[in-house]
Amino acid sequence: MYTQFIGYLDLAEGETFQGEIESYVQKPAPTMPKIGYPPRAAFTVKSIEPLASGFTETGLKVQLVDGKGRTHDLEINQPYVTDNCNFVLKNVGMVPLFVLKDMTGKEIDGAYVKLNVLKGQQDRFSLGGFEFRTKFYPDYILDEGKHTTRSMEFNNPTFLLSVERDGKKVAEGTVPRNGAMVFAGHRLEMQELRYWVRFSVIKELGVPIIYAGFAIASLAVAWRFLLYRREIVGAVREIEGEQRFVVAARSEFYKSLAEKEFTQLFDKLFHQRTGV
Repeated sequence: MYTQFIGYLDLAEGETFQGEIESYVQKPAPTMPKIGYPPRAAFTVKSIEPLASGFTETGLKVQLVDGKGRTHDLEINQPYVTDNCNFVLKNVGMVPLFVLKDMTGKEIDGAYVKLNVLKGQQDRFSLGGFEFRTKFYPDYILDEGKHTTRSMEFNNPTFLLSVERDGKKVAEGTVPRNGAMVFAGHRLEMQELRYWVRFSVIKELGVPIIYAGFAIASLAVAWRFLLYRREIVGAVREIEGEQRFVVAARSEFYKSLAEKEFTQLFDKLFHQRTGV
């Protein structure tokens, strides 16, 4: 048996995967098995909970609900296994719901945006004709005019945004959870904050072949021991001036059983001939 890396899946809380190849994040396409079929799985991400203590990440808990309504609890070293496939947790990101409004409160645009911004990484997204470069602070604080975080715990999740339009910087500011940023006659609100998680999908190949091989091997062993080889050899020889029929027997594995069968066979023949 061997394994094959299929690809990555990025799923947010509430998203469902039905095995669609287009759901994988690789471009142009993930690596599908040359023999067999793509991973067949159906589940919904129910909850994602990153765990941290101070500046140390201590774990990641994810709960899935499969197509039959069963709940599965996952951790970093505890993948979801189905259809000979392992869905292994790799990393986590943020999914804020940003809504862009004009100053009258009219909604212009809005979307859940998957951002890979943990561990100091920067990302970007577009909304309402604006480009937003973003950096994330899980426990935001402004320390002597410097944007920073007190820990990796999600106590005060805040985005630092640089707003651009037509390649020119328009504004810069922070948007906390359930907060807003005003710029250039617009108001950007973060109405909700969720998480997304990346799965590394690994398929175990050759499992049916291995099972079939074990079954055939087991049948062969059973056949070998139950229907073992037995031989009876006879020869006419002259012994002390008399013609005698000499018989010998041989058996695999079970010597005592072969001797018993040999004795019973010739006892039966003797009784049939003599009538005794």
